[in-house]
Amino acid sequence: VGEAKECFAANDARVAKAVRGPWLDARQDMAKLQKQVDSIEKKAKSLTERAQRAFDWLAESTIGQASAAMRKDIKAKGKSVEKLYVELAGGSDRQITEKSFNSYLNKLQGIRFTAEQMQLLFQKGTAGGLSRRVFFGMVERYF
Repeated sequence: VGEAKECFAANDARVAKAVRGPWLDARQDMAKLQKQVDSIEKKAKSLTERAQRAFDWLAESTIGQASAAMRKDIKAKGKSVEKLYVELAGGSDRQITEKSFNSYLNKLQGIRFTAEQMQLLFQKGTAGGLSRRVFFGMVERYF
């Protein structure tokens, strides 16, 4: 779409003043194509927005399931959220790595996450891993 618009802009001056002949035909064709490109752009924007809403819904749903499963596990083991964080992070001043987080999720009883869902859950973190604030927010989200 962007390339088509650039092409229209680059050639608009050539056909702008045409009143007859092949340049007029070219101007009319460009106007038709411009309408098609605008329509395609509008449809693409609509589809992108729908896909984003679906992604957001899936993310919220997955986080809700993970949150409930983690709280259930914490309660069953008699741990605190802080204790679980330190255990998964390997220390109170570190972040939880993706490997550690995925390993924990795979051990949760009664729920299974796909690799894509685990990746989605981990994306809530930062470049170095899940921070304390993000992890606590995830666990306590629906508490």
